[in-house]
Amino acid sequence: MRISALCLTTLALAISAEMAAQQSKICTGPAGQAYCNGISVGAPKVFDNRSLTLMLEALNQTLETQQKAYINQKSVLNALTNFQGLNTQEVSTNLSVTSLPTAGRDVSTDLKTGNVDANGNPLPNTLERKTDTNRASFTPQAPALDTLPGLPSGFNPTFGASASDLLNDQVNLTYQIFNLRMILERSLSDRLLPAVNGHNKARLQAVLGFNVTIDPPRTANDAVAVVEITLTAADKNNLSLVGLMPQEKTYNAAALSTKSNAFGGAAVVSAFQVGFSARKRGQIFYLYRDTDTLSYERTTGQENQLVFGWMFRPVLGRRSVSPGLRQMFSIVALPTRDCTSTGETECEPRFTTSVRTYWKKYDRSTMTSFEKNETNRARKYWYTLSLHLARPQIFSKEGYENTVRYGDTQVESTATYQGDLRPIVSAVAWRPTGTNTVVVSAEGNNFFSNTEVVLGDKTYTTPANGLILKSNQGFDLTTTLDALANGPGAIIGRYGTSVPLIRTGASPEGLAPNGIEIEGARVQPSLAGSRRIEIRLQQKLSVQTQAELVAAARSLQDATTTHAANLLSVKTVFDQAEATARNERQLAADQLPKITTDGLVLPESPIVLVNGTALKLPYDIATDAVNRRVIIQANVPDSAITHGGGVVKVLWPFYRADRWTATVPLYDPVLAFQVTRVSEKSVVISRVNGVGFSNAPENTDKDSCWHLVAGDVLETLKTKACQPPKPPTQIPPKKKEDKSKKKEAPAKEPQTASCAPGQTLCDLDLDYTVAATVDKMPAHVVLLAPNGTAYRLDVPDFLEKKDSKPQPLALKQFDSIWIDVDIEQGKSVAKVEANGKYLAWRPDDSTKATDDKASTSKIKVEVTRELTSQPGSIDVSVLQADGKVITSRQIEVTCTQCNKDKGEK
Repeated sequence: MRISALCLTTLALAISAEMAAQQSKICTGPAGQAYCNGISVGAPKVFDNRSLTLMLEALNQTLETQQKAYINQKSVLNALTNFQGLNTQEVSTNLSVTSLPTAGRDVSTDLKTGNVDANGNPLPNTLERKTDTNRASFTPQAPALDTLPGLPSGFNPTFGASASDLLNDQVNLTYQIFNLRMILERSLSDRLLPAVNGHNKARLQAVLGFNVTIDPPRTANDAVAVVEITLTAADKNNLSLVGLMPQEKTYNAAALSTKSNAFGGAAVVSAFQVGFSARKRGQIFYLYRDTDTLSYERTTGQENQLVFGWMFRPVLGRRSVSPGLRQMFSIVALPTRDCTSTGETECEPRFTTSVRTYWKKYDRSTMTSFEKNETNRARKYWYTLSLHLARPQIFSKEGYENTVRYGDTQVESTATYQGDLRPIVSAVAWRPTGTNTVVVSAEGNNFFSNTEVVLGDKTYTTPANGLILKSNQGFDLTTTLDALANGPGAIIGRYGTSVPLIRTGASPEGLAPNGIEIEGARVQPSLAGSRRIEIRLQQKLSVQTQAELVAAARSLQDATTTHAANLLSVKTVFDQAEATARNERQLAADQLPKITTDGLVLPESPIVLVNGTALKLPYDIATDAVNRRVIIQANVPDSAITHGGGVVKVLWPFYRADRWTATVPLYDPVLAFQVTRVSEKSVVISRVNGVGFSNAPENTDKDSCWHLVAGDVLETLKTKACQPPKPPTQIPPKKKEDKSKKKEAPAKEPQTASCAPGQTLCDLDLDYTVAATVDKMPAHVVLLAPNGTAYRLDVPDFLEKKDSKPQPLALKQFDSIWIDVDIEQGKSVAKVEANGKYLAWRPDDSTKATDDKASTSKIKVEVTRELTSQPGSIDVSVLQADGKVITSRQIEVTCTQCNKDKGEK
C-alpha cells in the first residue's frame, strides 16, 4: 500500500510539472508576457462625452416621469386586506394491528383393503381418517395514509404585502430612483475643479471605452473572469471615477427546493399482523438575481491613480463564462480644466493605462469567488488530501494572470474636438428637377449622423423630409425653389456650432471681382395674369474706386464753391474718376458664375425673387452691348406684386451674399408720381423716387420736355431742362375817341389761373415738381415722358368740395324705426321696396306746412324688425308707378350678438 501511494504521489507531481511547463511554454510571448488566459483587452478609446450626457439626460427625464407613478394610494388601500403568510403542516401517520386469517380444515376417510404382511399373509381391511388444515398465502401491507383536507371551505385568502410594507417599498423604490438620478446628474466635485486663477473651473471629463474579449479555456470552469484597469495621471492631481457602464448585468432566475420524507412497514407477529406508515414533506420556491457582470472600484494609496474593473460570472447553471466581445465604458473626471479655446496644451491631459486580467474560482452555492490566497480551510484540506490534484489550475500564475501596459492616452478639450469635427463644406451644387423642386448636393467632411440642414423656414433631418446623408463627406437635399432662394441656409452638425451652407473653396473662373448690384428693375403691364420683368445688373465698385470717386466729388464741390483757380484740373480729375467708375461697373454675361459638369462649362442660373416669391425658371439672360450691362428677363405672376410694388432680389445660391446677392425696390412707375390738386383747375405733380424731371431716365438727347394731356388740352410742363415759350400778348386795336364823352379808366383784366405772364404755378423752378393749370381738370390725366412713355395719373377731388351724397343710416340689429326720405318735388311715390319686400310709408305733412316753396318733400318709411334681423346693408328704394327709382336710402345694420357668440357671424 505504501508503494502504491508513493507511485501515485510521484505521478501527480510529474503531471503537475508537465502541465506547468507546457502552460509556461504556450502562454509566454516574445516580451515575456502571457496572453493566452482567454481574456483580451484592447487599448482605451476616448468617446464623446457630450453624446453620453445627452443620453443620460434623456434617461433622467424618463426616470422623472416614472417616479411620479410609484406612490399609489389606491394600491396601498387595497393591500389592507392582504394576508402576509399562511403556515400549514402536513403530518400523516397510521398504525394497524390485525389477526391472521383463520385456517380452513379438510377431513377424509380412506379404506385400505388387500393388505398383506411381510410374509404374504393377508391382513384385515382397515379405515384411515385424515384431517388437513389449509391457509391462503398473503403479504403484509403497510396501512395507507389518509388525504388531508386543504383550507376550510369558503376560505380563499389573498396573499400580498401588507399596506405598510407596500408603502415602504414604494418609498424605497422612489429613493432608488432619486439615487439613480443623482448619479446621472454627476457630482459637483466631478464637474468643478478647485479655484483656478483667471480661468474657469469646469473640469474635463472623458468617456473611455475598452473592448473586452473572453474565450474561456477548458480549465476555467466554475471561474470568474476579472478585468482590472489602472489609470495613472502624469501630474499629482487626483483622478475621479464618475461611473462605469455597465454597472451590473443580471438575470432573473428561479429556484425550486423540494424535500419529502416517508416511512412505512408491516410484520407478522404470532397470530397478528402489524403495519405502520408516516410521511413529511416540504417545498421552497424563490426568485433570485443571477449576476453576469459586476463592476467595482478598488482603493489605491496614490492620488494620481485610479483602479476599477469588471467581473464576469457564469450564469443560468452554466459552468463557464459566456464567450464573446463586450464593450465596456468608464467615465473619468480628469485633473484639469476644460478649455474653451484651442491651442491650450495644459487642457489636454495625458495618462497611462495598465490592464490586469485573471481568473477567480466561483462557488455557485454561496455565489462567492476567491483566489488562491482566499481559499477557506475546508478547501485547503481537500486540496492536500487529493495531493493538490483537486486544486484548480487557474490558481497557477503561469498563463492565468496577464498584465498589459499601454502608452499615453491624450484627451482633447471640448473646444478642440468640437472645432475639428464641425461640418466642413467644400462644394455645393444645385439643379432644378421640376417647376418648383430642386436637388442640392453638398460635398465636404464631418457630415455625421444626426446632421441637420436648415434652409428657408424648414429644418431637414431625415430622408422622409428630404435629407439623405450619403456618407460623412456628402449629402443630397430635396427642397423647393422658394426655400433655396431664401437661403443660403446652415448645417447643424453633431459637433460644433452651425456653419453656413456656402461655397468655401476657390470661386470659378470668370466671376466679377467685386460682385453685382441691380442698376434698375422695370415691370411691364399685366397680360393674361402675368407681367414681364426686366432687371439690369452691373458690377459693384471696388472700395478704392468708391473712395476715389467720393474724394474727387468733394474736391470739385469745394473748388466750385470757392471759385478756385484749379477748377478745370479738379473737374478733369472728377471726370476721370467717373470714367473709371463707369468702366468698372460694366458687366457681361460671361463674367457670371459658371458650373463645370463632366468637363462641360455651363452658366449657372441665378434665382429671381419678387416679394419673396421665386420666379419659375428658366430666365432670359443677355448682355447689353451698348451699355455693357447684363439684362435678366422673367415672367412675374400678378399675385407676386402687391400694391403695385415690392422688392426684387437676385442671387446666386451658395455664393457669398455680399457679392452675389442684390436687392432693389420695385414699384409701378405710376407710383413714382404724386398728384396734388390745389384748386378746381390746378394740380402739382411731384416725383417721389429721388429722380428729377430734368435728369429723368425718360429724357432723350433730342427732347427733355414733359407734357400733360388733360381732356382735350396738351400742356407742356416747365422744368429746368424745358422752358416752354410764353403765349404772345395780343394788343387790341385802338378805337376812335369820342370827344363828346369823357375819358374812362381802362378796365382791369380779370385774374385767371392759366399759365399767363406773372407769378403763377407754372413758374415753379423745382426739379422734382411741376405744375399745370387747365380750365376743366378731369379725374384722370396722362403724363407723357420725352421718350414717349405714358403714365396714367389719378387726379384727386378738390378738398373743399362738399360731398352731397347722403351718408348711410346706422341701425342696430332688430331695431324698428320710421326713417325720413327726401323726394324731389313733382315726383309721385307709388311704393317703397327693400330686399324684395314692400315697406309701409306715409307722406310727412310737417314739411308742407313749414316750407311750401321747398324743392324737396319728405316721406316716412317704416323699417321693421324683420328687415333688420340680419346684420348688413339694406337699400331702401322709392319707386314710381312705372317702376323707375326716384331715390334710395342706404341703411347699415350692425350686429349686436357678435361679442357674445364668438366664432359666429
